[in-house]
Amino acid sequence: MIVTLLLLATAVSSIGVPPESCRVPCTACPQASRESPAQRKAHAGKEEALDRVLGEFEANAVLPGFAVSIFCKDQVHYQRGFGFADLSEQRAYTVDTVQCIASITKTTVAVALMQAVEEGALTLDDDINDHLPFEVVNPHRPEAAITLRHLATHTAGIEDKPGVDYGYLFAEKLDPEDFPEAWHSLLETYNKNQEWELEAYLRRIFTPTGEWYSPQSFSDHLPGARAEYSNLGIALLGLAIQKARGHDFRDLTQAEIFEPLAMDSTTWFLDDVLPESRAIYYNEWIRPVPPYSIASFPDGGLYTSIHDLTRFQQEIMKATCAESRLLRQDSVDEMMSRQSKVVDLPHAIVWELDSPGLLGHGGNDFGTATLMYYRPDTGIGRILFSNVSLESQELEQEFFAIFNALFELDFHEG
Repeated sequence: MIVTLLLLATAVSSIGVPPESCRVPCTACPQASRESPAQRKAHAGKEEALDRVLGEFEANAVLPGFAVSIFCKDQVHYQRGFGFADLSEQRAYTVDTVQCIASITKTTVAVALMQAVEEGALTLDDDINDHLPFEVVNPHRPEAAITLRHLATHTAGIEDKPGVDYGYLFAEKLDPEDFPEAWHSLLETYNKNQEWELEAYLRRIFTPTGEWYSPQSFSDHLPGARAEYSNLGIALLGLAIQKARGHDFRDLTQAEIFEPLAMDSTTWFLDDVLPESRAIYYNEWIRPVPPYSIASFPDGGLYTSIHDLTRFQQEIMKATCAESRLLRQDSVDEMMSRQSKVVDLPHAIVWELDSPGLLGHGGNDFGTATLMYYRPDTGIGRILFSNVSLESQELEQEFFAIFNALFELDFHEG
């Protein structure tokens, strides 16, 4: 994920410095129905130009499939799918194709956290052990309390290794012949994994009697002193929210985020996704990767379409104008603001602030690469999905070149 952020920062470096405010312009987006004939013609010309540019990327066939979305808080300006969700069946990748979105999932944890704060179930500065069903103590800093804010800003001192690898569960055994040699030792672990519930999985990693417990799961830094990106830290945060609210995290987000926004294709369970709507995942050799789930699902296990995720990001943008059904304006201001002057990377509550001029999040995992960012100064958001692992320079460059192309034409900007 850190590599993804650095590449993104390079890709959009011309935009400017990181934004000082999360708020978008609160005037309504220009509606197509209210545009003059000249404006409609200009808009159509931009769509045709972007069709041509993205069609060239499609013709390159470097990525199996991809979809893009450009939007303001009230309107979708451009949304298209390109290439294939399934290469063998030549099934098109569309705006309704569903895939795992990897770490963009974490933004739903941020919203659920602020909803819990509004509910009075917890505060950001609560000790995590006030809300977890087992005690988590950094053996290197046993006297130092870890707070929910530390987890949400990746400053808790929680490391991903070695525990994160025990959470992947693939629908089929992975064949070493389908992966570069660098993956082979991990494939052995993945092929031995079994299904775990979130609490049981994290208990095995973070309690001293757990079978995967290791002091290496913790850094030697005081909480809040240093930012170290942590998937398992966000998983712990999801569990804490679950315990504080008294409901399964998946049920909470379904009832309080996805259903209010009519995100009908969004789910935590792959079995809920119709086979004809699923993206087939591909690795860096463009070989199919079996479907998989992760035990630490709050950090990267959500399935959705670019159509649905656009609705989610639009709602966050609306929240900055006090127009949201999900959060109060003061809550989204807190969620999107810098939380520390100590750490090197400016994290908000889960959301990433270190990409020039943008707020959002990215994701990268087996067979999936995703970006979701908006510009507060213009109120324009952009999302990119692809069903491939970014584990080669060619794939990385193509993916970020596509995202760069989404900034070449201004839709109601400037």
